[in-house]
Amino acid sequence: MKMAIVRWAWVASVAAAATIRLAASAYADVPSIISSFRMSGTTPPYARGIYGGYPSVSGIFYEGAGRHSLRVFTSGGSLVATYPMPGGVMLGDADNPPQGYPSGAFMVVDEGARDVKVYNSSGSFLGVWKAVPPNTVGCAVGGYMEKLIYLGTSDGVVSVHTYSGSFITSFATGVPLADLGSAAGYRGWGEYMYLGPARSGDPVRVYNWGSMCGTFHLPGLSNAGTVMPNAGASIWGWYLRNTGGEIWAYRVQVGHMMPVEPASLGRIKALYK
Repeated sequence: MKMAIVRWAWVASVAAAATIRLAASAYADVPSIISSFRMSGTTPPYARGIYGGYPSVSGIFYEGAGRHSLRVFTSGGSLVATYPMPGGVMLGDADNPPQGYPSGAFMVVDEGARDVKVYNSSGSFLGVWKAVPPNTVGCAVGGYMEKLIYLGTSDGVVSVHTYSGSFITSFATGVPLADLGSAAGYRGWGEYMYLGPARSGDPVRVYNWGSMCGTFHLPGLSNAGTVMPNAGASIWGWYLRNTGGEIWAYRVQVGHMMPVEPASLGRIKALYK
């Protein structure tokens, strides 16, 4: 009996080691930069937010006092269209629209007006979704089991809301925040929120319901916008990065929806019968 116990203890340790090795190899290729291009300088007109996916992505540009535009680029950086965005005071971080708005619309934090506005894909103003605290700088729509909306303030407090806007909870990260992204995965399935750094040199931080579960660094100094399309087996997003005089857009794969699963303990047991 003692020999059997020792054997199964050893088998269990082999299974655990295999799990660790395969889990590590499953994520060895992330984060990785898929593509990048210079979107703007850091003086008007310059990009303060980003929205879209692939094969096109749009920058929310500050043109001057009370003037903004939506500039559409190919994933390689070629400008294909420019649309005025009326009604904004200081538009910034953007993401998918809240509940009740049509497909193709998107929400944008207006830091100057202290609200979240909604526009369509040609820059037309569709309305104000919600008033927000004066230091709100980040927004994101995510959701694993159901859609959630994240709002973030510059001092690093993140609030979680239902898709219709009702408050659920909040948590303090303790780090200056520039923008937010969200996806239904990071290292496997789950409810993940990505905090873009405002402080030079800080990494992107990944949270699961308030608990930090990972970090990664990107080129440049700090973030200027994030959007994560939330589709496909790979988790990727567009990150606007201030490189010190220029704003660059990076398309970055940050994780996998379905990790590579190691051989089950049952299969290993079968080998030692």
